[in-house]
Amino acid sequence: MLEIEAMIHEIYVKEQVANDPWSDSPYKELLQLTIDQRGKIGEEIISKAIKDANNSKIIIEEDVSDVNAKPNEMHYDMKVNDQFIEIKTAYKGRNNTWQHENLYKTAATMTIFIDFDYYGLYVSIFPESDLPLGKDSPIFGRKHGTLRQNRDDGYKLDFSLTTFRNFANYGNRYSIYFDADEASLEDIGKFITERILDYVESL
Repeated sequence: MLEIEAMIHEIYVKEQVANDPWSDSPYKELLQLTIDQRGKIGEEIISKAIKDANNSKIIIEEDVSDVNAKPNEMHYDMKVNDQFIEIKTAYKGRNNTWQHENLYKTAATMTIFIDFDYYGLYVSIFPESDLPLGKDSPIFGRKHGTLRQNRDDGYKLDFSLTTFRNFANYGNRYSIYFDADEASLEDIGKFITERILDYVESL
């Protein structure tokens, strides 16, 4: 019966794995995790990236572990330089979109999005005023957050490749793609800390 098992395995590899764009991805295990588990990974990535950037002007007032250890009605994951930061993590779906749930207008002052592609990730950061939640935002083009039914706040906001192209119109101000083989946590951290400091200085 080993011959039959080998035949089945050969067909499986050819028809399933070969047609799965995540099969060779260094991030493929993300797909096996729950939404909460992926969220936790995103929080830890950003926390370590900010620390690895080692910017003396950055003050982490509340790390992710501090925030997760207490009731959190403001919906934020870190407090850095007096900014309440929410972190959203998603991976590329079959329809080539990245889905983000539970974004709130009345919560964090900045939101960081970590969006995994097969061989890299997009890191994007926005002050709340630039998010298309209940209002237009030229950065996002025609994209708007979808308010969940029977709620006054709490939006779903999906990204597509068009969304990232819109971000690219602003250079590296809002979003950068980091290649899995070339980028480091320090690179991600430098981008994030620079954007945080730029925003704080603009206030």
